[in-house]
Amino acid sequence: MSHRRIHLLIFSLALFVWMCLYQSFASGGILQISTTTTAEVTENLLKIKVTVTNSGSVPSHDIQTHLIVFGEKKSSPLRGKLNRDQSETFFFRKTLHKSKKGRYPLITRVTFHDSNNYPFSAVSCTTLTLKEDSSFDLLCSGDDVSIEKNGILRFSVQNRGQDTRTIQASLVLPDELSSPLPQRVFLVEPDEEKTIIFEINNFSALSGARYPVFCIFEYEVEDIHHAEVCESLVEMVENENWFQRTQMFWLWVAIILGVILVACQFKRKGW
Repeated sequence: MSHRRIHLLIFSLALFVWMCLYQSFASGGILQISTTTTAEVTENLLKIKVTVTNSGSVPSHDIQTHLIVFGEKKSSPLRGKLNRDQSETFFFRKTLHKSKKGRYPLITRVTFHDSNNYPFSAVSCTTLTLKEDSSFDLLCSGDDVSIEKNGILRFSVQNRGQDTRTIQASLVLPDELSSPLPQRVFLVEPDEEKTIIFEINNFSALSGARYPVFCIFEYEVEDIHHAEVCESLVEMVENENWFQRTQMFWLWVAIILGVILVACQFKRKGW
C-alpha cells in the first residue's frame, strides 16, 4: 500500500473517531423545569399559584402552564424565555360550584421548548381540600421503571378500611409518554392488596431523561370525596447507536495505524 493511501486511511479513521467522540460527549445542556403549586379555597373561590423555575443549565422557551382541577382545564398565557435559575409565577382563579366536600386532585402541567424548538413537558400532582379534609383508607405505592420504547408501570393499593371500595385509578403522564388505557376502575376488599398495571409507551422522550409520573386513586363515600396521589419515576434507557458502541475499537485502530505510519516513515528515511 502506498504512503498516500496510508495517509488517506489514517485521515478517514481519525475523522470517523472524532465524529464518534463528538456524538458521545457533545451536549447542549440540561433542560429541567420544577414547579411549586399552592391552592387556597375561600368561600366559593379557588385561588391557585404556580411557580415555575428553570432548574436546568440552559434556557427554556415558550413556557405555558396548564391546570386540571375538578375535571376542568385552565391554561396560562404563553411566556417567552426562562433562563437558568429564573422563575415565573402564574395565578389562576376559579369559581366553585356545588361540589362534595373532601379531597380532590390538582394536576399541573408545564410545556416548553428548547432552543431548537423541540417540545418538552413537566407534570406534578397534589391534592386540595374542599370544605373538609377526608381520611383515606387506601395505602398506595409505585415502582420506578426504566424503559426504552415501552414498559409497564405498577402501583400497589391496600385497603386498610373495613368496607369494600370502588376505586378509580387515573394515570398522569408527561406529553412525552402515553398509555393506551390510562384509567382503571376496580374493587378492593377490606385488608386486600391489589397491583394495578398500566402499559406506557415512549412517544417523544429522549434517552437518559427521567420523568416523574403519578397515579390518582379516588372514591366517594356518601357525601365525601377521597383522593390520594401516588408517584413513580420513569427513566429512559440510553439507546447507544453503533458509533457509540464501537468508538473505542476504532480509536485503537486509528492509534495502531498511526504508529505503523510513523514506523513506515522512519524506515523510508532510513532512521
